[in-house]
Amino acid sequence: MLDSSWRLIALYPHLLACCVALGGIIISDAKCILRKGQLTETDTVFLMELSRIVSIALIVLWLTGLSIIAIDFSHWPSWAELAAKAKLMAKLTVVSILTLNGYLLHRLVLPNFAARKTLCSLETARLRTMFMLGAVSATSWLFAAFLGIAKPLAAALGFTGFMAMYAALIVGAISTALLLASKVKANPVNTETNSLLTA
Repeated sequence: MLDSSWRLIALYPHLLACCVALGGIIISDAKCILRKGQLTETDTVFLMELSRIVSIALIVLWLTGLSIIAIDFSHWPSWAELAAKAKLMAKLTVVSILTLNGYLLHRLVLPNFAARKTLCSLETARLRTMFMLGAVSATSWLFAAFLGIAKPLAAALGFTGFMAMYAALIVGAISTALLLASKVKANPVNTETNSLLTA
């Protein structure tokens, strides 16, 4: 009974952190799309602050997630114990990729927002990098949320099935992102539309 109470205490902020992060990504994408890539100084400040909030949400997600794992196992599990839980291993893998991608976004993408550059003014390689990282970010957050409710599928899919699904979504998202990047570069006047790249 005590373990169940502690699990609920950890699960609630875990779910809130996921909601906050997803909401932040949706809001920032919508703002950039509605502005058609023309960000004002106020927009830039808002998006930078939103990015910090998403980063904090990611930290909370890790802390609460690890706490839930320890509660569920009644101890810190061994690698073998973790590997036996397909959905859990898939979620840890996706969130690890999400964390690395978030670091790259903050290093490679956010400085461009701070400088208030429009997408079409960037060199092709940097533009493609921004779109690809953004695609991985959005896809990973959405898939991590999906894994949170995917317990009924764990027995049928296993770790390999979950990761195959994730890989297919990533490939599709990156392919779409590269096409959009090419369109922006080929038609800078008509398609100068930002796709926000937050963590």
